Amino acid sequence: MLPKLVITDIDGVWTDGGMYYTSEGDVMKRFSVKDGWGVAFLHQLNIPIAIMTGENTMIVKRRAEKLKIDYCYLGVKDKVETASQLCNELGITLQDVAFIGDDINDLKLLKLVGFSASPQNTPEYIKREVNYVCLLGGGYGAFREFVEKILADNNLLDTAITNILEGECDKNRYNREYTPEMILELDENEIFVFGSNLAGQHGGRAARIAYNKFGAVWGVGVGLQGQCYAIPTMQGGVETILPYVDEFVEFAKSRPDLKFLVTRIGCGIAGFKDETIAKLFCRAVNVPNIILPESFVRYINQIS
Repeated sequence: MLPKLVITDIDGVWTDGGMYYTSEGDVMKRFSVKDGWGVAFLHQLNIPIAIMTGENTMIVKRRAEKLKIDYCYLGVKDKVETASQLCNELGITLQDVAFIGDDINDLKLLKLVGFSASPQNTPEYIKREVNYVCLLGGGYGAFREFVEKILADNNLLDTAITNILEGECDKNRYNREYTPEMILELDENEIFVFGSNLAGQHGGRAARIAYNKFGAVWGVGVGLQGQCYAIPTMQGGVETILPYVDEFVEFAKSRPDLKFLVTRIGCGIAGFKDETIAKLFCRAVNVPNIILPESFVRYINQIS
């Protein structure tokens, strides 16, 4: 099962569960840098990540910001309720979620998700309820192991490692901006470009985000609407998408006052591969106000 969302607890998962106090009474937490690679693997595969923790501390918030975590929920009282609300926003179910937790307040959600895990240093009654018990303990790379387990089970671990290595080379070589993996806020001049269907039924993933957050109009499947731009991808083969991409590129050129953030259109529900869709955007790669996903740029540079 390849999740559409990964949720993680923090204390006892990313940390060893300890609370360290300075002589002045300030609290510190110990994180493992190894878990940052787990985040990087998920970013490479465009799988969003959510932190859900009962603690409400700036330490966790700063760690989330540094790693560019998509969602960070602090002071959570009911993780099932919070997770269900997020799933509804993303157009998925709890069965599409992988979650790693370590204690009693995680147990209900661990029982409901599609794939569950716990670190090694958790109570036996937690371990009995999860799909996978990590070999590593919380604060010592358990989150990374959890992610690597998911990717290995889906034959994607080698791909994720390769993408990170190639991505670093591409970033250094081309020194350009890429579309963020997850977009939840826009500046006034930014436009969210998403894959749609001609009927304008914005029910899944990026289309649902466009509808919920950026002004996509139900029943409108093409063009600019609110702070987003719809490109149909569900009407047939890749050749049917190209005219809409060309139309988008010309529109973007005519609006240099706007910045267009192109998501991985067609690579979700529509089922196309990144390299297939990337080829359609060859004319866009040098348009300064069109920002493309890193995977698209990588494939375009390989064929150019």
